[in-house]
Amino acid sequence: MCHFKEGIYYVGYVENLTFGNGTFAIARLYNPMNSNVNLHVHLWSISNLLSPLKTEIWENTNQMSHINISHVVAPANFNILPIPLPNALLQYASSVSEESITGVKLVNDNQKDFVFPPGKSFLLSLSNLDSEKVSAKIAFGWWEEPIY
Repeated sequence: MCHFKEGIYYVGYVENLTFGNGTFAIARLYNPMNSNVNLHVHLWSISNLLSPLKTEIWENTNQMSHINISHVVAPANFNILPIPLPNALLQYASSVSEESITGVKLVNDNQKDFVFPPGKSFLLSLSNLDSEKVSAKIAFGWWEEPIY
């Protein structure tokens, strides 16, 4: 993977996302307006061993209140100095209402990359098919293509 060698491939995760009893957890990759890159969402993984989950994929969600930024992000290649930092922000929130999630729902049956220009985002929302509160972890892999 040439993106790995170039130092423009990144990984990150959020953990302890809580949801249930009618609430959702969200994690999103947001490409800031001034990033000067296209965000290529390559993969995502959801970990929860206790309860069946419903996952929805959204694009271009609006700015949300009470959102946190994960600092557990890193380039996949640590041999490049100085270590490159991602432009994209990995954001998350627990126990949010359904009304706070807006945008366009996506269907992705073949796991192809999604590409987002500056100002756009890729969001995963989680809900519990049971009524109890549960927690989960979401991990992402992405690369950033400079816009010239």
